Amino acid sequence: MEVELTQRIHWLIQLRWVAAVTVLYGTFLATAMAGIRLDPLPLYLIGAAIAMYNALFIIGLRWSEVATDALRLSHAKGMAHGQIVTDLIFLTLLIHFTGGVENPLSFYFIFHVIIASILLSRRETFVQSTVAILLYGGLVLGEFAGAIPHITLFGPVRSDLARDGQFVAVSLLVFSSTIYLSAYMATSIVKRLRERDREILQLTQELQQKARELEVAYNQLAELEQVKSQYMGRMSQEMKAPLMAIQSSLEAVLEGLAGEVSTTQREMVARSETRTRSLLNLVTDLLILSRAKEAKLLTERRPVSPREIVEKVAGIESARALSKDVTLSTQFSDDVPAMYADPETMEQLVHNLVSNAVTYTPSGGRVELRVDSIGEAIRFRISDSGIGIPAAEIPKIFNEFYRAENARRYSDEGTGLGLSIVRSTVDTLGGDIQVESQVGTGTAFTVVLPVGKAPDDRGESGGA
Repeated sequence: MEVELTQRIHWLIQLRWVAAVTVLYGTFLATAMAGIRLDPLPLYLIGAAIAMYNALFIIGLRWSEVATDALRLSHAKGMAHGQIVTDLIFLTLLIHFTGGVENPLSFYFIFHVIIASILLSRRETFVQSTVAILLYGGLVLGEFAGAIPHITLFGPVRSDLARDGQFVAVSLLVFSSTIYLSAYMATSIVKRLRERDREILQLTQELQQKARELEVAYNQLAELEQVKSQYMGRMSQEMKAPLMAIQSSLEAVLEGLAGEVSTTQREMVARSETRTRSLLNLVTDLLILSRAKEAKLLTERRPVSPREIVEKVAGIESARALSKDVTLSTQFSDDVPAMYADPETMEQLVHNLVSNAVTYTPSGGRVELRVDSIGEAIRFRISDSGIGIPAAEIPKIFNEFYRAENARRYSDEGTGLGLSIVRSTVDTLGGDIQVESQVGTGTAFTVVLPVGKAPDDRGESGGA
């Protein structure tokens, strides 16, 4: 409260310097240049007095700034009252020496009422308004009664206005009603503005508190996510070796290395091998997913050829595509540069997208891989003419273990982790992925990844 009041008093003091200069310069223009018949000495003294007491108020304000907290507010309010009353007194003197009731400068009282409404409460503003009315009324009535000499502004023709009872009464009535009405309107507006300021301040504090709470919650979630990823990675690593041993043993039985088995035994072993292979794929995907969220993907980088990555993945998937009668093609622009990345990670990213495209493309369809250079980034586009993804399910396809309904109906294969791995890898590498799909027509995934720099180029050896 006292800080706001002190700031406004500073503003009023700065404004008063303008008033002092205006009085001095205006007196010179009016008397020396315009030839208005006024005694300039009292006006010059008023301008000088305004400057002098303004300097005193500056000294008082500096004392207020070093006062104790208990005295600071009361001293600031006293300063505000003192300045406004002093300004009203000198404004009354200025009006007296420049024509009294004839002078339209009386409208400046309204300006001081508005200042009072900004600095003070409504009750204190009406007190200051009453002081203004008493000062102006005392001046006008004093000149009307002859107790105060009237200094005419417009010459002898208009000099009788100060002693015209009807004119004086109407002037006082209009002046008083205008002052009180201005005080009411100004304090009402200021009150609403102050209420809005308090509401905004309260909302700001609440938002800051919420932001702090969200930051704490986010940090906790980040820690939990890290712990989950580490746990998932450790468990996947520990499960992978025994599952591989089980699958190898089952394959050995199916190949007859353990001796002849009956048809029924072979069928049972084949089903076990299929389930074991599916479980091994799930564990492998979990291990890859946990690795995709690790920051070391940003530091374990070396020059990688996007063309070689895509051609390698296409070669791996070509046999499966041929068996399904699916055309698999690749296209490369001539200006594709090498990028700094982890080769294994890049291969896994592209392989997941191409494998999905081949899996969900019916016989006679096509899968296209295109690589382009766009500025400081590489764009990978994998499109197919497959079953597509329902529009309502596109926002969910990157969730862990999620498979679209039509994908589950089309094929039992899949863990629902492939696209989650892709999204985690793209996010970790600072890239972007977009999906375009229409059911029955096909799907296109567009991945844009920065070319990147070698760790040494960024002055780092192991951190991003």
